[in-house]
Amino acid sequence: MNLSIKQVLVCAIALLVVIGTHSSSRQITRLKPLFIDHDLPSISGRENRRKGQKNRERYNKNKLMRPQRASCLKARRDTVPRSLFGKLPRPFINLGFPKMGTSSLHAFFECGGFKSHHFVCGKDATTKRKISCAKCVSNSISANKPPLALCPQADMYAQMDNGTYFPQTQLLQEFHEGYPQATFFLTFRNMTKWYHSLSHWPPRPRGPHMDERLQNLDITGFPKGRGKNEEEFTEWFCNHVLRVRELVQNSDHHLVEVDIEDENTAKNMGELFGISEGCWGHANVNLNIHPDVDTTEVQVSKRQVKMLKGKQDDNGSSTKDENSKDEYDYEKYEDSDEDHAPDDVGTDEEQKHNKGFQFGASCFKARNDTVTPSMYRKLPKPFINLGFPKMGTTSLQAFFECGGYKSYHYTCGKAKRLCSDCTQESVQMGLPPLTQCNDVDAYTQLDNGRFFPQIELLEELVKGYPQATFFLTFRKLENWYQSLSNWPPNRTKHYPLTQRFFSINATGLPKDLGNDIFAFSKWHCHHVERVRSLIAKYPSHSLVEIDIEDAMTGNYLEKLFGIHKSCFGQKNVHAQQL
Repeated sequence: MNLSIKQVLVCAIALLVVIGTHSSSRQITRLKPLFIDHDLPSISGRENRRKGQKNRERYNKNKLMRPQRASCLKARRDTVPRSLFGKLPRPFINLGFPKMGTSSLHAFFECGGFKSHHFVCGKDATTKRKISCAKCVSNSISANKPPLALCPQADMYAQMDNGTYFPQTQLLQEFHEGYPQATFFLTFRNMTKWYHSLSHWPPRPRGPHMDERLQNLDITGFPKGRGKNEEEFTEWFCNHVLRVRELVQNSDHHLVEVDIEDENTAKNMGELFGISEGCWGHANVNLNIHPDVDTTEVQVSKRQVKMLKGKQDDNGSSTKDENSKDEYDYEKYEDSDEDHAPDDVGTDEEQKHNKGFQFGASCFKARNDTVTPSMYRKLPKPFINLGFPKMGTTSLQAFFECGGYKSYHYTCGKAKRLCSDCTQESVQMGLPPLTQCNDVDAYTQLDNGRFFPQIELLEELVKGYPQATFFLTFRKLENWYQSLSNWPPNRTKHYPLTQRFFSINATGLPKDLGNDIFAFSKWHCHHVERVRSLIAKYPSHSLVEIDIEDAMTGNYLEKLFGIHKSCFGQKNVHAQQL
């Protein structure tokens, strides 16, 4: 077929137009794929238009919120004038959210001598059972009284919500009107970490977790259905912060803003309230997702809660459904899984289970006031360490030997006999525990990792050596557990200590119970309390408590024993011997 020149030119121009249009379309798609609309009435076209509209709305919303986000996600340090340091009016009321430092605030003020409530506020007058702060706040409002009127008086209210009812958001105006001079708190942390913490709390394998629970609630600023992602939790938090700040700005309140992850927070809080910096630390941390975090409190032992759920009925059979082995009874603890406020959180007898798992409690902190200055450099021998392995036993031995004292550690005598063996032999002969162990100044580790004289023979040691100076050593519990789990470093022939302890039957650590950090924490806490209680009955004894990870421990020991502080340091980090 013959074509004229004119026809050829027309075809060529049409082809160029088609190619140019296609190229431009590809360029637009490449630059702005989120906002493209197609005119064709196809399913894919409608879907693209819908997605494009949603993305445009999200983009515009984020663009408007960006300036506010820069401020509402950061704690301000200049909200309290220096003239009010140490003079802020009470009550102190935390308006922050759960999993954002509430337990750390509670532990901080209790450590500083203030009375603080956290989640639990007092007891029912009739049943004597402890009730949640959320419940007494609700009762106060129902009685047309200020929110805390029916809650026992305290200096600090560190957590008022129960995970389902949030007085700090739903009753904000009532707190303002009822306590016009109160000092309010807002706590801050990285939003990604906060959301991760919410979505893994309580620390159990298959949930439900707090983020899922909150989606089913209808809270001020957080309607039902919200909470499906970090963005929605961040928006809730940001709006709450802005609301609190606006209220405080037009009132006589003072607002303390605390970034719980800021390394300067301990110093800032210490200056604000005249409390030692050492009282501050991250509390109630989920060690399943933060194995190396610097914690001072872990609230709940999964194994112990399982035991509480599996109580025996009158016939001796378990009342627990075998198909619900992963369901824990968290009603007695913080952040209940019930759809209503856990008004009843147990009696004192039931609550004692909690005590062993609070890393912020006194049983996890070394006291530095157990020895009066008049006894410095005069403490009587023998020095007997009642602490646990992997808690500074080798460091104590090195310290005393460096100072010219004779010390035994793990083995007693020239024959390298185990100290645990000679103590047992002595007791079997009706003698004080150290009689067959050779006389030295310091015994820094008596156990062999299987038999623990400091536990099993505690009363014999205390009564057999009425003038002795006893030691308790402390360190961060997560560091201790990690050390136990990785010791000895060469495990071709030996199990790690944690597995070895799992198979023993020690007082406070029954067989098959030592399978997680919670069980070891409880074991340590109960031992510390037992030692303190027993020694308090014998005034002739002295008790030295040291935190082996505290930078000032060397100075403290130098005051006590006249040995230069350089003699103390962490030892046996990579040694092969227990």
